[in-house]
Amino acid sequence: MTDDSRSPADQIRQRLTLLREQRQVLVTLQRQNLGELQLDVEQALVELDDLLQEGDRLFPPAVPAES
Repeated sequence: MTDDSRSPADQIRQRLTLLREQRQVLVTLQRQNLGELQLDVEQALVELDDLLQEGDRLFPPAVPAES
């Protein structure tokens, strides 16, 4: 299926999944000694987690259709 054939809600769900995968980069950065940038990384994680929670609330995983 191409992106064009999916519903907008499915496209958003896919992007939320990609964000979850990319979140790991921030987690890795959080473990390093970044000095003052450490606060920025922590804030980014908090905001990203909030965004993902809100996305899950607005666009819950699709329930597979029964056959």
